[in-house]
Amino acid sequence: MKKIFLLTAILLTALSVVKAQETASGIVESGTTGTTVLKVHLHNFMSISIKDEDTNVDLEYRTAEDYDGTGVSELKEDHLIVSSLSPFIVKVNSSTTSPISVDGVSLYDDGTSVKIKAERGTSRGMDGAMPNTVTLRFEGDNIIESDVASLNNTFNITYTGEGQGAYRDKYFGDGEPIAYTTNVIYTITSK
Repeated sequence: MKKIFLLTAILLTALSVVKAQETASGIVESGTTGTTVLKVHLHNFMSISIKDEDTNVDLEYRTAEDYDGTGVSELKEDHLIVSSLSPFIVKVNSSTTSPISVDGVSLYDDGTSVKIKAERGTSRGMDGAMPNTVTLRFEGDNIIESDVASLNNTFNITYTGEGQGAYRDKYFGDGEPIAYTTNVIYTITSK
């Protein structure tokens, strides 16, 4: 019986020593100060969006000057909203090789029709970015390049359709407008 009490006493003493060592080596401190570790994790992210009320662009040809002059343009202020914590490129392309009518007729065959021009935005324009003017193509082109970060910076985009009679032979209607449609896709990637 004495052996059991002795073994129990030794076991309890050993557990007390182990527990005391755990407390001494852990982060828990007693006294007037306490310490913890703070880590701030910064992750890169990229996003691009179209301003909510600007999801449609309509180039309306109504007069002889629209058809035979310099064409028709529409400026969309703060159209693109771009964020990236690293240098980036914005590419623009169309979902089809040419805008097409509901009857499947292409607006142009050679892929040189609508121009898209990027410029510094009106409300949250970005310094340090290099905007370009490109021809809208299925393959796409870089329209904005930047070596600096962007957080919700905006870009004005101007869409310009051809003049000089380029669309003169593309109206096949009976008085109602004919719409040629494609999706314009903006993609952001790391530079």
